[in-house]
Amino acid sequence: MCMKRAIYLAGLGQEMYPMSLRDYAQRLSKALDEEDPVASNAYKAEISEMEYSQEGLSVDVVTISKSSEQDEKIVYKLYNFDYAQFLTSNYSDANILKRFLVLCLVLLARFPSLMKSFFDFNFHIKKRSKIQASYFLIIYAVLGMYLLFLIPSVLSVLNGMMDQSGDTVNNSWFGEFLNWIEPVASGIVTSFAVTMMLSPASKTIFAKTAIEYLGANQYLSTGEQRQKILGKLSKLIEEIIEKEGEDIKIELHGYSFGSVIAFDALFPKESPPSTRIKNCITSFCTIGFPLDYIEIYWDNYFSNRVYDGLSLVDWKNIWSETDVLSSSLDNDKTKKLSLIKDEQFWETLSFREYSYNIFDSNSVGYLELFMFYGIRAHSMYWDRHSDSKSCLVYLAKNDN
Repeated sequence: MCMKRAIYLAGLGQEMYPMSLRDYAQRLSKALDEEDPVASNAYKAEISEMEYSQEGLSVDVVTISKSSEQDEKIVYKLYNFDYAQFLTSNYSDANILKRFLVLCLVLLARFPSLMKSFFDFNFHIKKRSKIQASYFLIIYAVLGMYLLFLIPSVLSVLNGMMDQSGDTVNNSWFGEFLNWIEPVASGIVTSFAVTMMLSPASKTIFAKTAIEYLGANQYLSTGEQRQKILGKLSKLIEEIIEKEGEDIKIELHGYSFGSVIAFDALFPKESPPSTRIKNCITSFCTIGFPLDYIEIYWDNYFSNRVYDGLSLVDWKNIWSETDVLSSSLDNDKTKKLSLIKDEQFWETLSFREYSYNIFDSNSVGYLELFMFYGIRAHSMYWDRHSDSKSCLVYLAKNDN
């Protein structure tokens, strides 16, 4: 087995699910060990760091080594691409007023599509799509709660501005409005304090969810930060080539929203992929690829991408029938051609799809729907425990 090199793009929400590069590498190492026909062979993962930018940016690097009776050699080298820091940079450091106003505008803009998808009683709509709408409703509720929690801070900022403006503003209708809403803000503060007491991590979760949603929404809606993210990814690939050699081949592994970023790098709309991506990326792996879900709220986002001389020969798509965010392409030629209108591309590409199910999708009834089993399945491609079974066994089967 020759050494493989891969760039890993995690999903958003790493505070809630074990999806870091270390988590991913540990599961892959275990899968390789389990699928190795020689039981005495052992695998281990070691993490290090590599700089790849004049700005001082660095990435985590994990090497997976295989020890046999004869020798020890590296079989996998995984590089982490943390796109989330660029995706959210416009909002993570924004002042409270900007964050509040932008979130208000985004929620108002998305409200009609949310109501349409959730209350459309057309019997031809699949139950899977209904659950997807339910998930969007959860995100909407979480963001709405975060918006409420911001109100006291916003009022504090506005009151500070009024104090500087003098009595004219204080005696205006705006001043009266602030005086009227002050008891409401006090109630929110009390509710917030109770929430913090019951769940200390909820403040961080609300804030991170809101910021990541804003970043993802703007990325999908207007392309905000897309060029920066794809440029940084191309720079990382160039740095790997400079260190490892011109003739190396690199895989892209994307989980959840990370698979969207990886797809955009391979099949961009704005311009052709970089020469480095064209020549070096030969294998693509998507896990929990949210293609269908994104298409509900961002029409034709993935449509009509151009195949532009890529060296890509292999695409593995791991999905789950119970994960309503993941997507299947295997038996849908129309869907494939809506993505990339090049029949020759699909004929020459080795496209393999694996369904990884923890429980039977047919057993998911309306009770399970309201318990959001279909959403929870999105985090079940591997467990929190590194020794548990994972979907990465499909990658290991092809490597041994």
